[in-house]
Amino acid sequence: MELPFAFLISPLERVVRSDGTRILVSEKLTFKEEFKLIRFTMTSKLILLSALWAVWSFFYSGTWSTYLGIYFSVRSRALSSLISPFFCIVGCFGLGFILDIKSLSQRRRAQLGLFVVVILNLGVYIWSIIMQAKFNTTNPGKIDWDEPLYASSFLPYFFVQTTGPLSQSYMYWLLSSFATDAQSNVRNGAAFSCVTLALMAASVGPMLVLVNATPDRIPADVILETQEVQQEKKLEELKAEV
Repeated sequence: MELPFAFLISPLERVVRSDGTRILVSEKLTFKEEFKLIRFTMTSKLILLSALWAVWSFFYSGTWSTYLGIYFSVRSRALSSLISPFFCIVGCFGLGFILDIKSLSQRRRAQLGLFVVVILNLGVYIWSIIMQAKFNTTNPGKIDWDEPLYASSFLPYFFVQTTGPLSQSYMYWLLSSFATDAQSNVRNGAAFSCVTLALMAASVGPMLVLVNATPDRIPADVILETQEVQQEKKLEELKAEV
């Protein structure tokens, strides 16, 4: 889908920013030289320090999908799918405005961006914990969009769909602050995304052990069948006694 639009992107050496500046482009490297730089980037301090942030920012949504599925009606979930991506875009533009404040140094903007992202996510987590504790006490059933409880219970999900992508956008911006040229910026961003690939590679070994230890049948099913057999035997014994 995106492939045709990729051909419309201007080459880096022809890009001119709104302030008239150009992008620094390094000389073309051989495959061997590029591979060495990628290997160096993957083990650099920059990527190692951002690894945990990558894990968190890319895997934040799992429990929220469960939250939405358990407590909201079908049309409420449909509404969330419609409006959440839109406000995610608005939120990313807002963060971009903060990170582009020219009166502040790059470091101050990085500090301010981190503060904004962390505070917003922390607020969402606190709110969600309060709502979940409330639901644990009184199950609300399937909340529809015309119910009074909808706004306060839906907004945590709504905001996390905005603050989660903000965390990713912020990290990519931060990595770009260390780039010496356009190519190194691409390598830094790609290495950040490849952290998830490294996690998958590291998890394959333990998963193979777990998969090979999987029982032939689900233990709960075996226990249930055993109990049913025992009950049938007891019934047969009672019938025989009668």
